[in-house]
Amino acid sequence: MHHSDNRNLIDALRAAAHSGSDRRITMYDGRCRPVSDRSYQDFLDAARAMAGRLSARGVVPGDRVLICLPNSWDWLDCWLGAVWLGAMPVAASPGLAMGSGSFLAEKTFGIAARLGARMVICGEGLRKRADMAPEGCDVITPALLSGTEAAPGPEPFDAAPEDVAYIQLTSGSTGAPKPAQVTHRGMMHNIWAMFDAATRRRAGVAPRSGTTWLPLYHDFGLVMTIGGILNGVDVAVFPPNAFLARPHEWLRLLGEMDAPMCGMPNFGVHHAVNKVSEARLAKMDLSGWHTCFIGAEMTRAETLSDFMGKFSEAGCPAEMLAPSYGMAEATLGVTLDQKAVGLRIGISEPDDRGDRVDVVCCGAPLKETELKIMGPEGEMPEGHVGEVWLRAGGLVSGYFGAPGLTKDAFVDGWFRTGDLGFMRRGEMYLTGRAREVLILDGTSYMPDEIEQLAEGEGGSGAMERAAAFTVTRDGSGTVAVLVVEVDRRSAPEMLEDMAGRISRRMTRELGIAPGEMLFVPRGAIPRTTSGKLQRGALREAYMGGSLTPLPSGQG
Repeated sequence: MHHSDNRNLIDALRAAAHSGSDRRITMYDGRCRPVSDRSYQDFLDAARAMAGRLSARGVVPGDRVLICLPNSWDWLDCWLGAVWLGAMPVAASPGLAMGSGSFLAEKTFGIAARLGARMVICGEGLRKRADMAPEGCDVITPALLSGTEAAPGPEPFDAAPEDVAYIQLTSGSTGAPKPAQVTHRGMMHNIWAMFDAATRRRAGVAPRSGTTWLPLYHDFGLVMTIGGILNGVDVAVFPPNAFLARPHEWLRLLGEMDAPMCGMPNFGVHHAVNKVSEARLAKMDLSGWHTCFIGAEMTRAETLSDFMGKFSEAGCPAEMLAPSYGMAEATLGVTLDQKAVGLRIGISEPDDRGDRVDVVCCGAPLKETELKIMGPEGEMPEGHVGEVWLRAGGLVSGYFGAPGLTKDAFVDGWFRTGDLGFMRRGEMYLTGRAREVLILDGTSYMPDEIEQLAEGEGGSGAMERAAAFTVTRDGSGTVAVLVVEVDRRSAPEMLEDMAGRISRRMTRELGIAPGEMLFVPRGAIPRTTSGKLQRGALREAYMGGSLTPLPSGQG
């Protein structure tokens, strides 16, 4: 497909159904077993039927329809049914099975209120709390929707390319989610540009299948799924817990697919390295793996190196690794490693401390995408770290109902990403988030460099992740707090030794030491749906006293 071939997303999907009549979409369960499959045309027919039921419930063009469901046909039917009507689907997390129902209801209905949602489609648990929903908002489950007598087969809304197709809630690590308006043209353009880059980087050979285990309410999972359909490949959709509980089985199935593409964040790569045994590795053949987009959070060189060191035994080709940079405001992709030669590292020019930073290359901008690196005095020279500004065909039209946010984010057609990075020979190197910079004694530090030093002292898989932030204390000024995830069974004396080693290394390499170091059980550091550390939420938990550390023997 080319982004200009069709007027809107529904037209593009109809064209894909016509040309890809033999292609299938397969839904899997949490045990990596296929549940059912559909042709592209079946998928469109189900969406049209759902559009009729939504219409019968009063949904009209421009309405916001909040979808709060796990990966499923229900999710896809409701999302595309809303797009069919010209309404704006808004995907939100369905929460965790063991999570707080009241917290989820407060969060979900809060989003519904801010967006003036006409409908919330959710599970039975959330529907039981419908009294918390804003007035006039229809709270309904897929089961109840299926019993609604559909309005007679509505024709798809004739959306213009610049019309909003859906609202994507951002999943950044700082602040509340922002409602980014993705246009029909923007989604089609970004999907075309990403598939084009994936094809060119493999000498013109296109992916022939695609799979995702990422949540569909996240832009990475959604665009990988719809993008696969628009480009005529067989698509396999898994729930996140399928990969998290059985990464070996997911990888084995991926190895049986035809030239597959997929995407995952750094934490997914790390998870596969840690959880797949040698015995299960011996049963895999990953030699046909076409492309793995690595993004959604900071990509770490050691993680990719460990992955290739392990899975090369299963024939995994180094050229399938495609570190990338993206964000919801760009629909998804911004840059992609298009050289397909494996892991590459770049080093910045010295900062105001005389220090350099070495990070993974995220590749060159996609087609019709421009980047520039801005500092306080204007555009930065090559190799110097500054804020990333973006101009692209897939850029959103703004934030729904938030003209102030939109005005602050856009400057003369350029989008201020809030991310930090540098350019080398036309390629992007991401270094972190501008808002998360730690300023200690007048000197700026990226939290990621502190966290990497700490994680480097874990050894033998004893540590999962670390997160750093600053607090202000009377008499001490601003100090760094470092929170480190470990096995909850770790002995206090072992943690005391680890704390000493981390402090000494930070002092030696950065010239600072943490004002406080806390050890918490694995999984205690909050993350976004894509695995990004939520340092702001962690700081709030620390300040509110809700962060419970493990005994470490530190005096």
